Amino acid sequence: MTRLDVVVKQPFNVCSVGEDTKILSELAICEYFDGCKVLDIGTGTGYIAISLAKLGAIVHATDVDENVLIIAEENAKLNNTKIKLIKSNLFESISEKYDIITFNPPISNAPSILKNFVRKIPLIKYIVPLYLSAFKPHRKILQNFLNNAKKHLTSNGKIITTAPLCYFEKIAEKEGFKKLKHVKETKIL
Repeated sequence: MTRLDVVVKQPFNVCSVGEDTKILSELAICEYFDGCKVLDIGTGTGYIAISLAKLGAIVHATDVDENVLIIAEENAKLNNTKIKLIKSNLFESISEKYDIITFNPPISNAPSILKNFVRKIPLIKYIVPLYLSAFKPHRKILQNFLNNAKKHLTSNGKIITTAPLCYFEKIAEKEGFKKLKHVKETKIL
């Protein structure tokens, strides 16, 4: 896999671009095809949406926070890409179907500024182990996501997510998703 040159501003009020975001972007790029229509749920900085827009994908990106969408819009302009930004909690404001839906679920319900503080200062990971225990995605968010994702996928559409398989697999099977592919190792060149 190759990493596209994406530059994003990462203020403290938006979850920073971590390795999980970069890997999710690369996995989505591998599924890209000409004319592909993509929905990036919880876009944050817009990194994933921008990566796919740079290839020529038609990209819609959502976030629940209007201030975050402003940052994503600035980042899209910074990268000379066009993305349709939509204020939405998961699929609430979405009516279309997509070939790819990406979702990097929140690691906790703590404010972004606190999560970024922990991510950017490695020593804190050892000092505050209780905070790290809150880094599990919320089952309710995953359930809500999967309850609605199917009706927004094209017939050959794919979901690409960083949700841990232990949470995602049971919910996905219950919702009728048949093909689950777990990527154990990803090499970024």
